[in-house]
Amino acid sequence: MTEVQHLVYKHQTELRVKDEQIKSKRIIRWIVFVSVIICFVVALIYQRWINKKNNQQALYRQALQYADEKQNVMQQRIEENESALALLQDRENQNLDEIAQKEQLITQLKKEKLALRTWLFQQTSIYKKVMSLSDQQQVNKKIRKVMAAAELDKLKKTTFEIYADYISPLQAQYSQLTEDDLLVLCLQEAGISPLAISLCFGHTDTVALNQRKSRLKKKMSE
Repeated sequence: MTEVQHLVYKHQTELRVKDEQIKSKRIIRWIVFVSVIICFVVALIYQRWINKKNNQQALYRQALQYADEKQNVMQQRIEENESALALLQDRENQNLDEIAQKEQLITQLKKEKLALRTWLFQQTSIYKKVMSLSDQQQVNKKIRKVMAAAELDKLKKTTFEIYADYISPLQAQYSQLTEDDLLVLCLQEAGISPLAISLCFGHTDTVALNQRKSRLKKKMSE
């Protein structure tokens, strides 16, 4: 190879190397650009998700606060009407129609309060877990899933908070009722099916629940 050819070859090699370097830099810049765009889009989506979640939580808290305030107002109205009813019943000349109206109003207020309390319970995550268990009606009891101990603790805590004013008079009147007894009564009050209640307590059928109901009936009749 002559010196000229050598120089030409060397120059061509340098050009190829430089061209590859330029291409590599372009690829790197493109990768960096695309990565930045992807990160930006992911961050934007994540931020929107966080904002949506925060908005949902804020709305949920407002709904809970409103429901709690409405419950308190209802309870106050119930107590006021019960006091008025007691006065009407103590009168010598009782107005039976007025007494009947008061009794009907109190019954209606209690129904509305129960519906509101049930709605509050239905908004909780543990209620959704209970409902997922209740979907096993057609599943062989040998393979039915039951609630874990930690979930049962959470169910008790949530239920006892929401149904506090329902539980309080029960505890005062029937001191022998256990926490599990009270939970069963609350879940029945919420309209939960017998099988779902049984699954919450780790049983795959309703035999144990039926036995507990019999004991409850006895405790509450003493």
